Amino acid sequence: MKFIHAKKARSKPAELVGGLLQNLMERVPGYCGRDERRDCPDDTRRNKLAVEARRIEPHGVFLSFDAWQDELDKLIEIYNQTMQQGTILAGNSPDRAFESRWPHDDPPAKFDASCWHLLAHYVSERTVGVDGIAFKIGGASYIYRDENSSALRGQKILAWLDPECPELLGVTDLNGRNPRLVQRSNDVDFLAALDRDGDAGRNYQTELAKAAGHNSYPRARYNVIKAAFEPTFRKNLVAPSTAHVAETFQAGREQIQQTKRVRTNLVSTAAKRARKLGLSAALVRPGDPLFDEGTEMMLRAERSQEDAPAKNGGSL
Repeated sequence: MKFIHAKKARSKPAELVGGLLQNLMERVPGYCGRDERRDCPDDTRRNKLAVEARRIEPHGVFLSFDAWQDELDKLIEIYNQTMQQGTILAGNSPDRAFESRWPHDDPPAKFDASCWHLLAHYVSERTVGVDGIAFKIGGASYIYRDENSSALRGQKILAWLDPECPELLGVTDLNGRNPRLVQRSNDVDFLAALDRDGDAGRNYQTELAKAAGHNSYPRARYNVIKAAFEPTFRKNLVAPSTAHVAETFQAGREQIQQTKRVRTNLVSTAAKRARKLGLSAALVRPGDPLFDEGTEMMLRAERSQEDAPAKNGGSL
């Protein structure tokens, strides 16, 4: 393999694409130029100093992170739909060129759930400690522990982190076998133990259960670029051992996510009934049969009361 390094910006395709995209950003509030130290617009510089001195609010002169994300999506869409001249696109837009040049007769392979763990962005050898499987990526700390990590304490394992699902960690032995999923440990508020019936209290109990499960054995916010058409891909030919690992991870992930969805639906239904009845949020008991039955009876009684005037001619 031979590497050829371009020495000038204009000879790098990525530099050209970035420059064309920057042309569309000049109208965006807070635009700071191509080189902020040398060509930052005077308006942006003055507004920056005024905001830092708290003379004005940033709203209106700068975009929030979410607003900038939305604006960037729009700019990328405009760029992808704009016709370009030159030897590469030759009068086509990036979207049209991408679709017209896709190799439908000899499509590439696309990795799916049968081998997703092989493409994990962060795979490392770790030792399962007293607190679980802990590591850092950038400034973020990750700790994973539950009953699936309990029997692994003191052992070296491979940690397979999928950034699209950081709440779950795939774990195998050093040979990529014996797969299992371990849940992430999340921080809780220091007063959560006093909020037994609220969300904070439930999260606190969940984290306690994870820690107890881990101790049971010894005692014991992309941008993804989406195609504007439906690409075609080859079918993967996956070794049975690889497919088994992926199926175990996938089944565990789907089961946990399904449990969370059911819990979310119960909480939403209970909160909706409480709002209709004018009950305090502190009285909500999601998933409690007595609470569900009681609120349903109260709602039926209210509906019967509302229907009574209509049956009596609209008057009492």
